Amino acid sequence: MIFAPIVLFVYNRPLHTQRAIESILKNPESRFSKIYIFSDGPKPGQEAAVEQVRNFARNVTGFMDGELIIHDNNLGLVKSTWLGLDYVCKRHGSFIMVEDDLQFSSKALAYLNYNLQRFEKDERIASISLYNYPVDNVFTDGGGDVFCVKGADCWGFATWSKRWLEAERDPEILTRRIEEKLLQFEFDRYGAYPYFKMLRDQIGRDPFSWSIRWYASEFLSGRFTLFPRKTMSLNLGLDGSGVNCGPAPTYSDVLSEDFYPVLDGPVENSDRYLYGLYKFLGQGRLFHPQIDYPIQINSVLKLATMARDAGDILASQNIVSALASNPAVSQYVVEAIRASLGFQAEPEVEGVYKDYQQNIPGSARAASAIVPIIFADLKPESVLDVGCGAGEFLAEFIRLGVFDHLGLDGHSLLNQLNPAVKNYKQINLAGKFDVHRKFSIACCLEVAEHIPSDSAENLISSLCGHADVILFSAAIPFQGGEGHVSEQWPSYWYDLFYSEGYLACDYLRRIIWDILEVPYWYRQNVLLFVRESILPGLPQRLISSVVQHERKLVLDKVHPEAFLSAVRAGSWGR
Repeated sequence: MIFAPIVLFVYNRPLHTQRAIESILKNPESRFSKIYIFSDGPKPGQEAAVEQVRNFARNVTGFMDGELIIHDNNLGLVKSTWLGLDYVCKRHGSFIMVEDDLQFSSKALAYLNYNLQRFEKDERIASISLYNYPVDNVFTDGGGDVFCVKGADCWGFATWSKRWLEAERDPEILTRRIEEKLLQFEFDRYGAYPYFKMLRDQIGRDPFSWSIRWYASEFLSGRFTLFPRKTMSLNLGLDGSGVNCGPAPTYSDVLSEDFYPVLDGPVENSDRYLYGLYKFLGQGRLFHPQIDYPIQINSVLKLATMARDAGDILASQNIVSALASNPAVSQYVVEAIRASLGFQAEPEVEGVYKDYQQNIPGSARAASAIVPIIFADLKPESVLDVGCGAGEFLAEFIRLGVFDHLGLDGHSLLNQLNPAVKNYKQINLAGKFDVHRKFSIACCLEVAEHIPSDSAENLISSLCGHADVILFSAAIPFQGGEGHVSEQWPSYWYDLFYSEGYLACDYLRRIIWDILEVPYWYRQNVLLFVRESILPGLPQRLISSVVQHERKLVLDKVHPEAFLSAVRAGSWGR
């Protein structure tokens, strides 16, 4: 095994430094490891303490090799850390980072080196952390000894030189990217601590934290850090001697000396740990008081779901109630979230839909009612809209946090697109199309009636090639409309989807049937087609709404408003 070098940063705390070195030397792997010790230059009045630490460092033994690098001038914590780690990265493929106030367990080096080799080629992993906040109680009923959380940490960790050198360090760029993707709330560990404010406060100032930038960069990259269930490092700087940490007696103070964990689960966010962290850092608050940005709906839904899954039903309900009290959040969204969590909807009150004015385009009003239901049930990460028009449905998905999107249409609509829609292509909707990737969900709404019937199979086959879940509606016979060339009953379209291995879920129409603000053709026609093989993993209310193919004719419904409209137009019964 190749042992990663240990990189220790020291300054003016001789006792802390001695404890850090002694704890590392308790690891048998230390004798096969090189140690780099970086000593920053003293500030006025700190010369004696800095020199005392340097004298101790000069006499350190027990490692395979050692190098002491001394700075004459005071660079500060951030600059000295960057320069030191960059120096090591140019000489080694990985490193173990230690600050002088950390204490390692006797299994720490074995754990770090093993995982550095195991995950060296796995681009999903940002780093391996030794520290864990005291939320061990959330794992009492299982969950594994090692778990993953998106981002990075700093209280004793190992990573690869390539990851460190590629990390973005500009706080302005990092802040802008988080804001553009509306990830502030998730970055704040779902409202537990104002990490985003900490990052934003570094713009235009002397840097005071390298770790917040490291966390932000890896968070944005989508990479995960491995955390042990029991902490394998302690921060002795919480005694008040640290630069960015004041006294914090509630943090972990018990080191797991004989704990050697191994990851045996998936590389994905541990919701159980994130909720435990939210409870610990939040200290009983719903959200941290320093949060000063609009809270994203998808992140609040995630937090409420984590609380519910942890058995904290009251907290989950309180989180949704806090969302409902926000006048900027429509009641459609709140009720869809309540339904997805299994909570009883609030009694309907007069004016519940007052924010949906008649001057809003019909497709936008339909999107505002339908998309939150889909989002709450399926939590899609990407969306394709075929025949997207001006992009109202895409814009609603984006508003809820689904930023990975693509709109396709047969006409050039760039000057009419909703400004939220950034990805658009013009294609021939009558022919087969392929954008060479799959999406969480595809939409095709009131489009198929504009496609000649001899191209219907091409349209459905192309849709099914891009998603396992398809939100679909198309005009029925005699519905009428400009450019309609193929008005068909839903059972006709079900035959085509069924030949591709899809079943129809008819639950949306029941929910929106009486919402007058939504144009009747959406309330009458909208269905969800789902690939049969993934159906068992979907929410129960979708499974229970499946219409088996032999009963397809029950899908052929006419909304009373559609009937009256056709009668008035003289088209019914021709």
